[in-house]
Amino acid sequence: MQLVPSDDDDDRKEQILFDESTSSNEIVAAERGDRVVEEGQVSEIAETDDDETTLLVSGDQPQCRICLDVGGEDLIAPCNCKGTQKHVHRSCLDNWRSTKEGFAFSHCTECRAFFKLRANVPADRWWLRLRFQLLVARDHAFIFISVQMIVAFLGLLVYKFYGEELREMFGYEEHPYGFYTLAVLAIVLVGLLYGFFIAIICGQKINERHYHVLAKQELTKEYIVEDRDCKNVPELDQSHVMELKMLGLY
Repeated sequence: MQLVPSDDDDDRKEQILFDESTSSNEIVAAERGDRVVEEGQVSEIAETDDDETTLLVSGDQPQCRICLDVGGEDLIAPCNCKGTQKHVHRSCLDNWRSTKEGFAFSHCTECRAFFKLRANVPADRWWLRLRFQLLVARDHAFIFISVQMIVAFLGLLVYKFYGEELREMFGYEEHPYGFYTLAVLAIVLVGLLYGFFIAIICGQKINERHYHVLAKQELTKEYIVEDRDCKNVPELDQSHVMELKMLGLY
């Protein structure tokens, strides 16, 4: 008696073979995925190590505590601060000294130590002082003239819209010249009083601007901060010390 294979047996065999091949492919793909993940983790760890090495290398170099740049020709240690606060660019420090309060001109605001100042007063210092005074006078004159023009413009507007009423009120028909005289005197007096008060209010701002921005910038060039480790810096004369004390900078 001979057994004849049926179609159902063939289908079952093909199904079993297909399942085995699929499972083997999934295993191979999973192994490849694990290898890719492991390689990615290794690369990330290597990049992290490189970043840490870079930070350690840059941490050994002196860094400006204001602009945070590494290195520089004018990098000095002007005070008793240590670590990352020790070094600063002279240009950054001069900008700090010219914009902050008077104490910061000759002292460190962190450790409150005195700076080593070297006097470098130019020969044409009188011209610098005169230029500073001329700038202040220019700003005051500009504000005063501007106020006068505004008051005159307002006076012309009032005369244009209420000219007839003002003529009747002040008796223009009887005293024509007196009317214009009173009008001009009123405009001048109001302008002077208004300009005086505006000059007082704005004058303080002008003096602060010129003093804190222009004058103190010039003073940072005249009194230079030297490195703390420099031993050949001469002490300031009493005349320079008294000048800085009068300005509230020492």
